[in-house]
Amino acid sequence: MNTFDDVVRDLDGVIVAGATVYVYDSAGGLAALLESDGVTSKPNPLTSDDKGQVKAWLAADGFYTAEYFWGARKRYVRANILLGSSPITQAEDAAASAEVFALAIQLLGAGIIYNTSADGVALVTGVAPGEYFVTWQSSRVRLYLNNAGSALEKAEFATDALLSLFYSKSADLAGVGGAALVGAATGGTVEDAVQKKGRATAIAGSKMAIRWLRDSAAFPLEDEASIWAGKVATDHGISATFTSADGQAGSPSNGLFVMANNNSCAGDVVAGMFDAVARANSTAVFGANIIARGTGKTGCKFVGAEIDVEPSASDSSISANSIGLAINIFNKALPGPAIQTGSVGGGTFDDGIVLGGLATTATGLAIQASASADSLLNTTVGTFTTVALLLGNDQKRGIRLSGTASAHAFIYNDTSNNVRNVLGSGSWIWRNNTNTASLVSIADSAGQAVLNLETSAGEYRVNGTKVVGARGSAITAPTGGATIDAEARTAIGTIISRLQAHGLTA
Repeated sequence: MNTFDDVVRDLDGVIVAGATVYVYDSAGGLAALLESDGVTSKPNPLTSDDKGQVKAWLAADGFYTAEYFWGARKRYVRANILLGSSPITQAEDAAASAEVFALAIQLLGAGIIYNTSADGVALVTGVAPGEYFVTWQSSRVRLYLNNAGSALEKAEFATDALLSLFYSKSADLAGVGGAALVGAATGGTVEDAVQKKGRATAIAGSKMAIRWLRDSAAFPLEDEASIWAGKVATDHGISATFTSADGQAGSPSNGLFVMANNNSCAGDVVAGMFDAVARANSTAVFGANIIARGTGKTGCKFVGAEIDVEPSASDSSISANSIGLAINIFNKALPGPAIQTGSVGGGTFDDGIVLGGLATTATGLAIQASASADSLLNTTVGTFTTVALLLGNDQKRGIRLSGTASAHAFIYNDTSNNVRNVLGSGSWIWRNNTNTASLVSIADSAGQAVLNLETSAGEYRVNGTKVVGARGSAITAPTGGATIDAEARTAIGTIISRLQAHGLTA
């Protein structure tokens, strides 16, 4: 009888109680598990106890696979667990030993390798905490981590010539190219399959500390720390180099490409999610920081970020909730802007925001109907080389003051450099500084402009001198007298008539 015995731990080595463990035979079916008496059946899946242990007995020798679940998710898979005698021959084992050790060396970097059949737990005392080591155990090679004095198994390899049996219990050792080491594949290198340990200690302004690394030998990722003055630490790092042999003009070459497909999922499907969490006072978190930088070359194009929203031409309809870029603030007032541009080291942009791709009925800058703000445009701070607001020289490039029933007013400069005020259906009115009384108004009455000085003490002044005031009382025409000057009376009558015609007197 063979024993399947394991302690369920998460990737940090913490024991997991209540985990569900399915055990499969080499044919892919649920294995027949037994109690220690070798007769009584045991449920499959198993459930880990309060110490994280799962244990069962199996009658048949061979390779088994265990899948580990907790928190409603599959956490990891142990494939090709050898119980009993190995189907791998001694000849195969001897031929492959050098290749497997080379694999282990590349996995570990500067780690420690033991060529022994001893159990990893017995060897952990010879390895520094946080360091990896490998044990050679019959037909298997196992990778361990000294996790605070406890040997935590991270990976296990079969030693046949094709490395056909490979699995990793740790996601940080299972790289994107793992398929090159699975099944009967003969191609690929360890760098295709896994990440290596990077630099352990950062050097301020020079070298980056990297826990796990997939690196480009031409441009080591750790050297990117020179961008910043202080120490830089990275958990997972990827550095890729592309040359003229890669890609084609107009098509991208990608350091990381993620595709998520929504095939009838009720929730929102997200290709990439970033979550930076402040867990201590006075700390700073950035959801994302995107850098497009140069190295002193000529004619390079720099694009900080591009967002392409690509409905298919055959899509029959698009949800009204669709957005090109959504920035949401949760729970509290943020004492800063939603979008901010800035200058570092004297860099400048030619323009702040340039709009295009808008419908002919679209508004370039608008506020949500349900939102409120103090102002839409604030030019009270900062300085301007020419002017705060620059408008074109025709009606459609000027200002429209919306009125009711499409009776809009406009202000603009015409092509002859005249400033034009186009009235709506009402008047142009100047009010006092408390907006409680009208001072001057200009109205359009039957195609004729009418100017009103509307206060009871209204005056028209030139250089501070009153030249026109409120209408005076009527002037009585001259009558009587011993000597009558007809010509003078005619002239005086004409003056009175003219004053009345101008509205200066009653």
